[in-house]
Amino acid sequence: MVKFSNDGNLLWCRNFDAGSSAITRDISVLSDGTVIIGGLAKASRPWLLHIDEQGNLLSSAILES
Repeated sequence: MVKFSNDGNLLWCRNFDAGSSAITRDISVLSDGTVIIGGLAKASRPWLLHIDEQGNLLSSAILES
């Protein structure tokens, strides 16, 4: 995950490990500025990630299918 300023400068870069075959499917910015990322981990298990505006992990879950 990376965040750039409006003029294209890199603000931060983070790596969140959900296995070697993680796929991001959707990203939503919430009204409080935090971000929810949804996707698949380990090829088929639903994965949710919640981060703050600085890219710090708030919560993460790999769900059983």
